[in-house]
Amino acid sequence: MAEIGGGHRLRCRHPRRPHGRRGLAQPPRHGRPPGRHRRRPRAGPRPPGARRGVSDQPLLDWIRRIHPTTTWTTSVCTGSLLLGAAGPLDGLEATTHWSAVDLLESYGATCAPRRAVEQPGGIVTAAGVSSGIDMALCLAELIAGRTAAEAFQLAIEYDPRPPFDSGSYAKASAEAKAYLANRP
Repeated sequence: MAEIGGGHRLRCRHPRRPHGRRGLAQPPRHGRPPGRHRRRPRAGPRPPGARRGVSDQPLLDWIRRIHPTTTWTTSVCTGSLLLGAAGPLDGLEATTHWSAVDLLESYGATCAPRRAVEQPGGIVTAAGVSSGIDMALCLAELIAGRTAAEAFQLAIEYDPRPPFDSGSYAKASAEAKAYLANRP
């Protein structure tokens, strides 16, 4: 266990790395030798995010085992699909990337159209990649207090002012949605 401030402790148990990477619990990386965790950049369509993991039984079993021992169980973007498939989101409100709403709800969660959703029991889900920063700052506030969270926000100079107002499916134009729908 590691002390992370405010009297909170982070419990990390992993079958191959008992202390996790940098003190965080990490899922097994099947098929990759130790030390080979970075992916090479590649051109072309991106992989389908966490969708490919929803049928990975060793990964889902690990989530089921680790979740009851954690202070926080979190996900960003389609990572909530893994929590849904493993069971911790059953009957709860959660969020995910807009393209995965139906799949998340098929696992028994109710999708909330918010950037981040916190549930009792330490489950926090974030909608898309950029909302992961919002979630991290909310966790920082819960763990270390508002001043610390504001200091972290300043340290990363997080002051979003996107050039367009289409950062959620509800606000995106029909043209932007069609553009994404027609991509391979």
